[in-house]
Amino acid sequence: MTMRRRFYLTGAVVLLLALVASVALVSADQPAASSTAQAAGTLEGPRWVLVSYAGPDGKTIQAIPGTETTAQFANGTVSGSAGCNRYSAPYTVDGDKIQIGLGMSTMMACPPPIMDQEAAYLANLQAAASYKIAGDQLTLANAKGSTVLTFKAEIPISLTDGVWVMRISALKVSTVLPLAFARVSWSLVIL
Repeated sequence: MTMRRRFYLTGAVVLLLALVASVALVSADQPAASSTAQAAGTLEGPRWVLVSYAGPDGKTIQAIPGTETTAQFANGTVSGSAGCNRYSAPYTVDGDKIQIGLGMSTMMACPPPIMDQEAAYLANLQAAASYKIAGDQLTLANAKGSTVLTFKAEIPISLTDGVWVMRISALKVSTVLPLAFARVSWSLVIL
């Protein structure tokens, strides 16, 4: 190893140590400050992910694994993915009553099972007359009181909330976001 390379390596290690010294290290074993269930108490805020829906015969059908069917309520508009296409529709709430107006959607084609689920989802969304939130679950029911859609809350990841934890192992640095249960890793390469 040449003297110049050794000098750069030493400088990089000193900078890395200074960075570590300036960051408050917190144990990753601490419990998260908030949970999905705590934050999902309202219609607006969470991204609701479809768990099940009523089929054309009224029987409950589990959402197709691997498809993303979502609803996000904000400022009088519900929008998301219907499994294949994106959609958006106006909505109003009065107590536990909900009315979802005519919406718009993109018009891509997907395999028949996904398109069937999407058609049932959008029809059930329009038929929703009431809603109920219990923990991290949202249930939409039609005018007869039959459940037509069931969702689970997914709280969006925020880079400004929670505690960041930095771990150093040799020249590999990894950062853990305990609240989001996400992990971002990178390696420091010195030439």
